Amino acid sequence: MRAPTSVFAAIVLAIVTAACSAPAPPRAVLAAALQESADSVPLEHEEPHEAQHTAPHETGGERGHSGIGHGGAGTEALSLFVGGTDELGSLSGFAIGISYAYWITHDFGVGAFLEGVTGDGRSLATGFQGYWHAVSELVLVLGAGVERRDGELEPIVRVGGIYEFELDDGWALAPGIFYDFNENDGVLVYGVELAYVW
Repeated sequence: MRAPTSVFAAIVLAIVTAACSAPAPPRAVLAAALQESADSVPLEHEEPHEAQHTAPHETGGERGHSGIGHGGAGTEALSLFVGGTDELGSLSGFAIGISYAYWITHDFGVGAFLEGVTGDGRSLATGFQGYWHAVSELVLVLGAGVERRDGELEPIVRVGGIYEFELDDGWALAPGIFYDFNENDGVLVYGVELAYVW
């Protein structure tokens, strides 16, 4: 969009210069002004290429490209999770939690989660998890932690994934599904995350 404005300014400058000074013919002044303007303004097809080199995920933290797994090294995300749990189809509950992610590279990140659950069975789950930005908007998760069940702590291993949808101003929405392996049966956790990415 800059090029037309610069060309227009160059044409106006050439006309004014030609009108005010008679030594050079107007056509030569116009051609010189247009050439000078063309040399100083990047071509339109080059602007997106230049924008790639200064994308927010490569500048270390500028907002603009939101997605949980779309950042680069140093990108962080804080998420609110709301969903449900299912323990072998017999026990289910409402889950709410928070998670934090720090992206080491564009493809790999680390973080932590904390979930509270209503209903029978588990009442709390917390742990650390790793993120892998597998393809497109799909982020795979592998983690380990503990769950509180009937007053006792039990180890868990979490496997799952989220699929992210970018929103405006650093926000993302990501439905996800996880399976927490424990000593007894295992817990299916499903829901949606609302994440703020910076």
